[in-house]
Amino acid sequence: MSRKQWLIVTGLGGIFGTTFGILQFWKYAHFGYNGLDLGIYAQAVWSLAHGHGFASSIHDPSYLGDHLEFWLIPISWLYRLWSSPLLLLWLQTLLIVSSIIPLAKIANRLASSRVALITAALFLINPLIYNSALYEFHGLVVVLPTALWAIWFYLEQRYWRWLAMALIILVTREDMPLLVAGLGVMALIDRRTWRWWLPPLLMAAMWFPVAQQVIRQANHDGLYKYLAFYQSMGTTAGQILTYPVHHPILFFQRIISFNNVGTIAGLLVTFGFLPLLRPRRLWPLIFITAQLLIGSNPPSSFLSIHYTLPFIPFLLWASLESWQAFSKKNIWPRLDRTGFGIIIPIIAILSPIYSSFILGPAEISWTRSATETHTPTVVLRRAVQDVRPSDRVLTTFDFLPQLANRTSLYSLNYVYLGRRQYSEIPYVMPTAIDVALIDWQQLYEYQYLYKTTVFQHQSGLDRINTVLSDQHLGVVARYGTITVYRRSGEPDTSAAQAVVPTKINKKTFGTVALLNHPLVSLGNSASSDWKEINIDTLWQATEPHQDKLLSVRYDITIDGKKLPDQPRIIGQGPQPSSEWGAGETWQTRDILVLPKNTRGLVTIRATVNIPKGKYRLDRLQAFRPMLTGGKIFGTYDAGSIRL
Repeated sequence: MSRKQWLIVTGLGGIFGTTFGILQFWKYAHFGYNGLDLGIYAQAVWSLAHGHGFASSIHDPSYLGDHLEFWLIPISWLYRLWSSPLLLLWLQTLLIVSSIIPLAKIANRLASSRVALITAALFLINPLIYNSALYEFHGLVVVLPTALWAIWFYLEQRYWRWLAMALIILVTREDMPLLVAGLGVMALIDRRTWRWWLPPLLMAAMWFPVAQQVIRQANHDGLYKYLAFYQSMGTTAGQILTYPVHHPILFFQRIISFNNVGTIAGLLVTFGFLPLLRPRRLWPLIFITAQLLIGSNPPSSFLSIHYTLPFIPFLLWASLESWQAFSKKNIWPRLDRTGFGIIIPIIAILSPIYSSFILGPAEISWTRSATETHTPTVVLRRAVQDVRPSDRVLTTFDFLPQLANRTSLYSLNYVYLGRRQYSEIPYVMPTAIDVALIDWQQLYEYQYLYKTTVFQHQSGLDRINTVLSDQHLGVVARYGTITVYRRSGEPDTSAAQAVVPTKINKKTFGTVALLNHPLVSLGNSASSDWKEINIDTLWQATEPHQDKLLSVRYDITIDGKKLPDQPRIIGQGPQPSSEWGAGETWQTRDILVLPKNTRGLVTIRATVNIPKGKYRLDRLQAFRPMLTGGKIFGTYDAGSIRL
């Protein structure tokens, strides 16, 4: 490749890096990293940077109980200079961008400089790359450039450099020895000398059990918790490995499942199915593909996040060798190259563009669904200011990355679920907490994530109430749907029991009855960045309702101009209507947040319903609860106020 062509490749990488750096900054600033991973990694790296080893409180006691990733140690040296999760995100982007250098060299060697330029551009618009770049942060990103360099050194027969790349891949994560073993299998099939195939096989065979043992020792439960993905095949590694022998038919049905077919098809479609023309270059994927097929996870949970990263380099290699073979008439020699030559380039160029509409940033929703209104960013930022650097914190998903730089940080979802991740072992926080920062709107997300929360005779809300009570935490501040609890706080009266008035005009909605016309008043906002409206309502439970959270959706108009809806769980806070007994009467207060420049007559109409939905990634790879239906019980005028 000429100097000018390398400048073009570098420019493409610069455009990609700048664009995604801005997107990551925007997403982080707007609390979009709510998938746990960034918070977990940021705390682990912060702990390393401050002499606490791999200590982790979100998944206590050590991050080594999750994954074995020693490359985080040098990252922690940089984290001492700038302790922000953005450092991890931008480093991830840099690693992705750096991958185009070995990729362009490989493409130039196998095809031409022109193909190298096209390949670099197609790589950067591939939806699998987009998804990996924007979804949280994960250590598997190291495999992307390292595997591409390994391929380049393999083609150039630079043995020691190739072996060094294999060693880096080996220690990237505890399951990457499977990929290194695949490299050895490929070298054996290619009839390379023993030093090309024996060392990677030996390294993988030796390091894999060591890594598993380290994780089991570091894990609170003494287990490798990700075996839960295969628990239907057994509870130990031995049972899982012998399952195909004892249950061959069930194993075959598990492998040839709809999930697996969809996942493999999703991987291949982004490369126009070209890798199938040169499957020889897919041998390094043999063991990690087996791991994927045995897990039989839904395609959306695999293709939308970082799990695809180890597959991408070898799919690229196979695609490039397919093009090389086609250009030399080595695929179908009897076919007329002139006629068939039009098809291959079209497939190669259009496949990542097309797949962006089904897997990536331009994804088309095949079924219409509405997104639950999220807590405004300005409110989230204000709530974070109430947390001190020394506080031990219990909080909801959105706040975890921003609060990761501390020794004690806990995720409320595990309290709500009652169990440790992928386990039936009860979850217990190892230390006391100083502050609970809870966005009660996220109960919608918990509801869609966890179909049932009854564990050891307690519901999720029972466990949250128990923690707040046992830790002597009271309310010190409220911001819309967010409540801040501290030891110095007041008792929570977000759903305080009230006296039933003598004259009752009941209007029943499902399992609750409205007893009064709501009282609408201007709230005392703690910030000049927004205005608050309080809606006080008197409710009575007509019968217990344990399954789903009843919701009231407030439709707000200002002088006839409609604002975004604001849903609230009826009785939002520690005691929603799902916890009320038959005949009990409760007074609730919902705090609606309006733009600070709101002027005019604010009119509010309410709809009572049980929302039905799912929890999925949006186009910026942030998790959002998506409404897909539900049951509406009726509407009523909630009142009006002039601002």
